[in-house]
Amino acid sequence: LGFAVNGWSRSERPMDGVATYAGEAGLIPFLNATDILVVLLPLTAQTHGIINYGVLKELRKRNGLGGSVLINAGRGKLQKDADILRALEDGTLKEASLDVFEVEPLPKTSRLWSHPKVFVTPHAAATSDPVHLVPIMLRQMAAFERGEKLENVVDRNAGY
Repeated sequence: LGFAVNGWSRSERPMDGVATYAGEAGLIPFLNATDILVVLLPLTAQTHGIINYGVLKELRKRNGLGGSVLINAGRGKLQKDADILRALEDGTLKEASLDVFEVEPLPKTSRLWSHPKVFVTPHAAATSDPVHLVPIMLRQMAAFERGEKLENVVDRNAGY
């Protein structure tokens, strides 16, 4: 079973070995070429509710998996839970693996808990490992004290 890696971003970001799509004009072509949609977007005014039925129905329907799969380990408010359920019920989606939800914690009454095509994970996609994090924090603090450029700074104008 072969696979291709596709990426979509708000702005153009070419990467070796990855078919990239950018901006609003690139979203539908990206979705049409996607079998497994892995969502790791930041939550901004523009991305709130972006994973909705209209987006899900654009995913590639015929593939070696027997249907499209959604994985969201980003932010719960990126998705519309009811639209995911609708897409699972009508065959638009084959399966969904969800680490986050519109309402958190996920209510006990949510159909997502018992849906046979949904895998609920414990909202622990990223654990904080002090052995890994402390050296990064020390490097950032030292750079700050020296007046140097910091890594991974949030761009408040972009929203992430």
